[in-house]
Amino acid sequence: MNSFLNPESSINKIKDNNLRFAFADGLRGLSALWVVFFHLSEGHHIDKLKAYFPPTLSAVLFDSGHLGVATFFVLSGYVMAYTVHQYDVDLRFSAKFILRRLIRLSPPYYFAILVSIAFLWLKSKVTGGVASFPNEIGLASHLLYFQGFLKIPLLNTVFWTLCIEVQFYHAFVVMVFFSDWLTKRFKFANARLYTICIFALLGPPWAFGFILTPIWQGGFITFWYSFMVGVSVSWAVSSRDKSFIIFSVIMVFLVLIAGFTTLQGFPLMVTFSAAIILYAGLYGKMSTWLNWQWLQGLGLISYSLYLLHNPITGAVANLIRRFYAEGIVTDLIISATTLIACVLSAWMAFKFIERPSIRWSHTVSPTKTGRKSDKI
Repeated sequence: MNSFLNPESSINKIKDNNLRFAFADGLRGLSALWVVFFHLSEGHHIDKLKAYFPPTLSAVLFDSGHLGVATFFVLSGYVMAYTVHQYDVDLRFSAKFILRRLIRLSPPYYFAILVSIAFLWLKSKVTGGVASFPNEIGLASHLLYFQGFLKIPLLNTVFWTLCIEVQFYHAFVVMVFFSDWLTKRFKFANARLYTICIFALLGPPWAFGFILTPIWQGGFITFWYSFMVGVSVSWAVSSRDKSFIIFSVIMVFLVLIAGFTTLQGFPLMVTFSAAIILYAGLYGKMSTWLNWQWLQGLGLISYSLYLLHNPITGAVANLIRRFYAEGIVTDLIISATTLIACVLSAWMAFKFIERPSIRWSHTVSPTKTGRKSDKI
């Protein structure tokens, strides 16, 4: 246990400030690709191809791809916590944090909304049907990430996660602001540790299924545990504090038990993602694992790939079926063509939409302040 709680011998060669998240980027790329496979399967675009796979392999490779979202949520918590761990969070920082995240998140998302509407129009022209375009309220709710709250039909099925993600950001920055306020106002030592522990433990009741309601329509609390596991792992890695490491291990085991108890894949995927990231972070593997050029490139465009793949997948599959009869060869052509189209579209969106938004978000830079302890 001491070697796990004191991994300095394995990580001294890596400086925190220069840490590259190659492993996180690789995981993000694989998760996005997994979601693409899932929607190929869910849309019944590759049924003949799937029949050639062993049932277990087919279930893991295709039918379980939605679990890539669990990894996204864990990684989101990890990266958000790493982003703020070296700062004192006050009101000004909190506002800039939210603004920076929205600038990073929104332009690619808004572009994906336009693409979804364009494909709705194209579908109506090809099929002769009536396109179900969103009205003013529906469009505004999408632009403001409110569609979950208002029960507005999604333009793209993946958009629900963006609503959850934005709520994560707000809840997270409120949590850290509160902990740092306690530190300043009452000289409360280790306020972040205790605050994170308390807020993180609000999540497991939903993971265990003790509570089923999200409290409000479209609420994030159902998935809060997945985000907070990532937060606890991140602070364990960043601080090297034994208390944070122990608590992150406890959280991982809690979610693991929840997964086996409920027989749900989502908490089990959260557990796997958090555990492997914790190990990689503590033992200096974040910059080496999955650090293959093609996978890093996939991780780079993973957000755009995630946002755009669903309408492209359906359009490409339906187009190919107009020229080819049903069969495994057709399914192989659909799979290859869809992947190429999705990756190329994501790369273009990254180059012309996402990368400029990243640069723009970096212009909103909080002022670094020294912390009284590197362990809080």
